[in-house]
Amino acid sequence: MKKSIRLRARAFAPALSVLSLAVAASVQAQGIEVNPVVVTATKYEEDVQKVPAFINVITRQQIEQAGATTVNEAIMRLAGVPGSPSLFGGNEYTLDLMGFGDTAGSNTVIVIDGVPVREGDASEVRLSGIPIDSVERIEVQRGGAGVLYGEGATAGVINVVTRASANNSPAKHTGTLTAAFGSKNTREYRGYANYVNDVVDLSFSALDRSTDGYRENSKNDQKTGALSLKYRLTDATRLGVSLSRDDVYALTPGALTLQEYRQNPQAAQNTSLANKTFMDVKAERYAGFAETNVAGFKVRFDAVQRLRLYDALGVSAGSAIPLTYDTSNHHYSLNAQRSFETENYRNTLIVGLESNNWGQGRVYPTKPSWAATYDSTAKASYVKSDLDFKKTGTRLSLGFRTEEFERSQQSSFDKPEIKRTVQAWEVGVSQALNSENSVFARRSQSYRLPNLDELPSPAYSGNDPIPFQPQIEKTNELGWKFKSGQVNSSVRIYQSELTDEIIYDPAQWANINLPKTTREGLDVFSRVQVTPKVALMAAYSYRRAEFVGGVNSGNQLPMAPQDVLTIRGDWRFDANQTISLGWMHVADQFIAGDFTNQNSMPSYRVVDARYAYQMGASDVSVVVRNLMDAKYYSYATTTNIYSVYPDAGRSVMVAFRHKF
Repeated sequence: MKKSIRLRARAFAPALSVLSLAVAASVQAQGIEVNPVVVTATKYEEDVQKVPAFINVITRQQIEQAGATTVNEAIMRLAGVPGSPSLFGGNEYTLDLMGFGDTAGSNTVIVIDGVPVREGDASEVRLSGIPIDSVERIEVQRGGAGVLYGEGATAGVINVVTRASANNSPAKHTGTLTAAFGSKNTREYRGYANYVNDVVDLSFSALDRSTDGYRENSKNDQKTGALSLKYRLTDATRLGVSLSRDDVYALTPGALTLQEYRQNPQAAQNTSLANKTFMDVKAERYAGFAETNVAGFKVRFDAVQRLRLYDALGVSAGSAIPLTYDTSNHHYSLNAQRSFETENYRNTLIVGLESNNWGQGRVYPTKPSWAATYDSTAKASYVKSDLDFKKTGTRLSLGFRTEEFERSQQSSFDKPEIKRTVQAWEVGVSQALNSENSVFARRSQSYRLPNLDELPSPAYSGNDPIPFQPQIEKTNELGWKFKSGQVNSSVRIYQSELTDEIIYDPAQWANINLPKTTREGLDVFSRVQVTPKVALMAAYSYRRAEFVGGVNSGNQLPMAPQDVLTIRGDWRFDANQTISLGWMHVADQFIAGDFTNQNSMPSYRVVDARYAYQMGASDVSVVVRNLMDAKYYSYATTTNIYSVYPDAGRSVMVAFRHKF
């Protein structure tokens, strides 16, 4: 690395606690057979210990034990990723893997069943629309992953594997029915059913959720359904189709001033309340895949169509502004994977092609001159090689990707466009020290281009717009992994250098390329089965995100807390009863848009608890979120001086579940 990672002494304290927990427990684990944790973040199934990257795997069993009701909640609780409530409303959170704040969504790739899900504008990918009962596992990879997943994989990848794409379930029929009731008139009904025989795997999941919301004007309703069918022709050939629908209607409470927040954090912004601002989203997803063997290669083809109709009522300068965004997206990908093996080595080669076409029409009924058409196309090819040396336990990973973009807007005001070809690459090595320990080193490059909401509003020099440059990120990382029968631990230290980072600057009312910025730090994760009845999990991230050029050189980047610590424990104190406790600490940080470091957002700590009682195939549970009723906010911005979006106070949910 060009610059050493400056970790203060206090930053190591939580990490050392996690590591000491893992080491202590590993003494008990000696001699126990180790079952590999399988991941597909590399496009094929393999042992996570061999991958030169920092990956957390969240299983279906862990999701059920934590009582998580959405994918967002599972990632926050079980991977220690901080999140803030969506500004678009509904039961959604924005997840931030590495302190990118306002652009966290644009710097993280969401993958559903192997296919990246991207919006061409600044819209969020709503993970709450994935029925939690349909999820097989979630893989969270921190760090650049641009070779396999392309644009926006700067902070990392969240890979959601549903039962629609995972290998066929065991040959049995299963199902789950859940009914939950809680604070603020919250009601939630969920169902999942799975039919399996030797060749067919059919599954269905549904969700119906409604709540009055924590704040005024925050009532929301969500209805989601998903259906999938997989058919196995031979041992090597599978076909699958799936379809899903997610309908969300949510009132949007807007931002508060700091004084309004201190007086009543449950209040809505006056203009939002007066106009009953809302969002109404209807999203459909149709997907199909086919995989087979061709000339020794395992070949997979995916085709996905997404349709999204977004109706909303916003407020601008005190006036209500209705709007409609009609979006369609078509994604096609073809990849081939083959392993070449001799007595001394095994090489797994992956090659792939991708095509993505995204289009959107915008209509503003009261402002017809604002109407616009947005288009974004991308074509990519990539290759990746994982070479394993059997005798030494060494893996060498090499990868390269090139991607061609065209983005344009057609409106009565302007017709901005961008055409660029960019590349990602990675070089990694992993070394097994013994059957339980491995270390890795990695260097990678990833990229991001301005989205279609950023493109039309650049900064100006005189009367001319300053042209956007692609954001380029280069990362160095070193890591260690430990896996035994009772312990799963991993650590990494990293340094990222970003050139032309894309962000919104409130001082210029424009999107800009920043001077050089850096992010460097430490990530630690450990899950320990202390006894057959007690399990502990801890996740810690220390980061330092700074400007290293320009007038703000030496200042911290906004919305990048230096410390994030999550600790969870599950205690099954008898055969039928379990208690779970979780605690998350997020350090103070500068609010969005505050490049001069004048406005700090206070640190916060949140506790959640769950009690579950098992009765054969049924269980009843009580979940308390924000147990101590902390008054806090996880997002604030310099827009309108100091605007606060409060997080929810304490809430209680009682759930009844039956498995069959």
